[in-house]
Parts: sequence; C-alpha cells; structure tokens
Amino acid sequence: MIKDTEKINNKELGQEKEISPEVVTPEMPEKEREEAVEVPEAKRRPEVEIPEEKPAPAPVTPPAEEEVKKQVENLKTLDKEHQVKVLTDLAFQKGISFAVKVARSLDSDYVLDEFHSSLVDKLYKELVESGKLKQL
Repeated sequence: MIKDTEKINNKELGQEKEISPEVVTPEMPEKEREEAVEVPEAKRRPEVEIPEEKPAPAPVTPPAEEEVKKQVENLKTLDKEHQVKVLTDLAFQKGISFAVKVARSLDSDYVLDEFHSSLVDKLYKELVESGKLKQL
C-alpha cells in the first residue's frame, strides 16, 4: 500500500507518474471483471424477514367455552339421569373432550361417574358392533 506520494518510472514510455494514496484504489483485473457473473435470483439466499412484534391480543373466551356454558345451563334444568343421557349423546356428537368439560362443569360427582359408565358401555357396544373389538 502506498503511504506517501511516490514516483513511478515508466521505462517503456520514459515518463514519470505521481500516484497519491487518494487516487489508488484496488480494482478487479479486467479479465476477472468480464468473468464475474451476477448470481441468479433462484440461487441467492433468501432474505430473512424479521416480523414486527405485535401487542398480545386481549384474552377472549373461546367459542367452545361459551358452548360449554350454554350446555351446562341447559343440563342443570334436567334430572341427573337425563343429564347422563345428554352427556353421552354429546360425546358422540361433539367429541368426548367437549362432553367431559360439560360434565365437570356441572359439579356433580354422581353425574360424572354415571357419564363415565354410560360412555364406556355405549362405546364398548359400538366398537364390538363395528368389529373393532372382540366381545369378551
């Protein structure tokens, strides 16, 4: 690297040139410049987008919880035997987890226990009838 202005003798031309550090810049040789190829878009690394942080949304009661509350209110008007029957039907219509949430929300250990027994009996019968289980 050139620190001070230097004189370079060009023997072929018989001239002297002054080169200052401000003028000297590294350049790619012309042959390499011609061979340099731009990387196609498909081969470039994808740019990583940094997602903007969004404020956390306010907690909203999921529709399932609202549906559970509605079912609980409807079931509380029925006697315990009908509650068990409706819960068993709910398990086959809307899923076991939904029916269990409703049963637990009734705060009745008796209904929860009878629902479990009813569900096991009905599920067992259906699995035997469909051939997925062998009858014992």
